[in-house]
Amino acid sequence: MDLTHTYQQYTKTTPQKIPHKPDAFEIEARRVDRQIINLTEKLRSARKSYLRQDGRGMSDADKDDIDFTVRQVLKQLVVRVRHIEEAAKQTTAGVRSWRKNKAAIEAKRKHRYGITMYLNARLEALSHFQATLQEARLQEQLERERNVTENLKTEIIDTRPVPNHQDLDTSFAESYSYTYSDPTDMDGLSAQMMTELKEENDQMSKIFEQTIEQTRKVAKSLQDIGDMHNELSQHLHRQRETVDFLMTNASTIEEDMSAAGKELRRARDRDRKTVRSIYVMTAIFSTVLITLHIVIP
Repeated sequence: MDLTHTYQQYTKTTPQKIPHKPDAFEIEARRVDRQIINLTEKLRSARKSYLRQDGRGMSDADKDDIDFTVRQVLKQLVVRVRHIEEAAKQTTAGVRSWRKNKAAIEAKRKHRYGITMYLNARLEALSHFQATLQEARLQEQLERERNVTENLKTEIIDTRPVPNHQDLDTSFAESYSYTYSDPTDMDGLSAQMMTELKEENDQMSKIFEQTIEQTRKVAKSLQDIGDMHNELSQHLHRQRETVDFLMTNASTIEEDMSAAGKELRRARDRDRKTVRSIYVMTAIFSTVLITLHIVIP
């Protein structure tokens, strides 16, 4: 048996499937989706190091860079998705015989709306994930600020003068009486000690100011990503309402078309009955005429 010949004959008779060729809308949507996936994967891989607090995680500069980059990329992706949404609204633009292709065009429009809703949902999830990371970072930064404040208070307390114990006498009160010197009295300190205290104070003040500034920066970054997440959530909610309306409207149209089809079939049945009645009446009338013609010469 010649299997090659059989295979060739079979392939000739079997209809070939035409591969789907994506249009510009689908190509751009796939590109945006791929970028969202890549950014999400990078954030998930960096999450452990981002949240690590034992000193072996990311530096504040690295975290700032990640926060800034994610916000910028998210803004760019949001703009591209909005352009895709505008393209979805223009589905019927330039289409001839719109009435004849109404069902196909409506199906295509719903499909495109579904794609844009999917992309917005991915963006909303990505912004939420980034917001949770930055919220955890802010909590860490606030804890660091509290620790710096407590350390600063401890340093101030430790710099107070030690009590002056006098020589022991017969009275316990007299022997253990002591007095504190005025903390602002620096006359008894040497120039070297004054310099060291000033340098230490300047260093502590600098660390405290840097910590507060870093906390403000993290809080501002969290507010930005939080606002973006809220906007995406609201937009996604409105889009879902639009898609639900389209689906409900499509169901109503299908019901109306079904009812119209039933009425049309009923009208056709009535027409058939009318035609049949006419044929019967014509036949009877013809028979009567023929009979009369035979009976009456």
